[in-house]
Amino acid sequence: MEDTDTKPLLDEFKVAELRRLHLRALKEVIDSIRAKLAAGTKPRSAGRPQISMRDNGMPSIMDKPLLGGNGPLEYSSVLEPAWNDDEARLQGKFPHSKFPAVTELKRFVFDEPAVGFTYMEKPHNDLLRYLIESGVEQAANTHFLKFGEGPSDEKSRSAVLRPLLAGLTAERLATPVVIPIALTRFNFERARLANDAILIRMSDGLQRARWEGKARGASGHDGVLAAATHALVLTGWSISNSPKLSLAQQLSVPAPQITAEVESFFAALRLELGIETGYAQEIRLSKRWRSHDRLGDPEVHAVGARRYPSRFDDFGWMADDLPIIERAGIEAVARTWQALRGINDQRFALALRRLNAAMTRDDPADTILDATIALEVLLGDGDGQAIAWKLRMRASALVGIDADMTKMEEIRTAIKKTYDARSAIVHGSRGRQAHADGPHLAAQVAVGALRMVIKQLVIHPRYLNPLTIDEELLLTSRAGARAPGVS
Repeated sequence: MEDTDTKPLLDEFKVAELRRLHLRALKEVIDSIRAKLAAGTKPRSAGRPQISMRDNGMPSIMDKPLLGGNGPLEYSSVLEPAWNDDEARLQGKFPHSKFPAVTELKRFVFDEPAVGFTYMEKPHNDLLRYLIESGVEQAANTHFLKFGEGPSDEKSRSAVLRPLLAGLTAERLATPVVIPIALTRFNFERARLANDAILIRMSDGLQRARWEGKARGASGHDGVLAAATHALVLTGWSISNSPKLSLAQQLSVPAPQITAEVESFFAALRLELGIETGYAQEIRLSKRWRSHDRLGDPEVHAVGARRYPSRFDDFGWMADDLPIIERAGIEAVARTWQALRGINDQRFALALRRLNAAMTRDDPADTILDATIALEVLLGDGDGQAIAWKLRMRASALVGIDADMTKMEEIRTAIKKTYDARSAIVHGSRGRQAHADGPHLAAQVAVGALRMVIKQLVIHPRYLNPLTIDEELLLTSRAGARAPGVS
């Protein structure tokens, strides 16, 4: 993930003092809330998104009710001044006379520019005051949810403050990347894909959190965004810390390195299983730090994405024939993905992008063009002479390393049909005007040929240079014996 300008690190004294003052302020707020509860004041219930499951196994998520009431208790609500007490409302939830420890914390942050910078780059008194107070208030709510309504101690207060303080003072922040996999079912809960990647069933808390991030971080249809049970998690990502007020913006910007990793995973998924899938959202998950509170749910920052077939937007979330992935299937995907990640070749990366594009197109003509571009990138040599013939020769020789004459003939036929379809497209017949099944069948053949070639190159990456195919497979007696009838 791209780093922006980092905030200066606080010295040990300032970090220790910030922690000490937070501990005192949190105790003061917790004690005040407990006193209100003892006097009979009732906290209100927060609102949270509502999750249900469709008959096809996909989640349906609704926004939280406008008036709340269906979520956990928001204990700090008991500190809100009465609506009819104008003087109290002017002083806010934390008047100086009743909250001296909170006031001391605010004074320290205001008086120390380096400490104030951990909250915001250009201090604004009212906003800075709000950020400080809301941090302590959110920590108090977390304490009640985690430890109940009894008294606090330094250990319990430290536990809820640790992520808040890490978000303010840590040099780097761990930000695992979560990619919900759209309209795909899995018959297992969790699978390890690599040392730095896992596939998980998303918890209800993560589902709610990512849904509330959709206003900023989604580009696809809400129905598609909701329709995911499992997610790819890339665990090794982090960013340099920045002021609290800037973090959300920093974490909501697409990162090319992440996109490349995610696209390589979906390429492996499509190579091995040939399924229609994609993703409608990227998520950055805070790990062991917090910049805001979600009353028990994870903190996430979403990035807009719309990388799935657009036909999913046509009530695809209601479909009954969704693909299902078995554990054996995801294990094969993991092996292929590891191989893809080990190939550092720009032409190969371009071909994978074209594969992903081809398998998310609605127009079969576009699918065929994507597939032929990828085949030419992988098997062409740039001279433009007899390109279809060269591709058939090279693809057949490549497949022949591990297959018999039947498979070699199959790939030759597939590429010929693909180029026949491409020729019709280029010369003005879009294919959609032909008989109904023609263009779609041609698109399937084109994608099948491309998948076969890429899978062979994953197994035998030495042949990423097409001239090596010529020298080692075609211009030898062995290759000649294996590929009669190539035309």
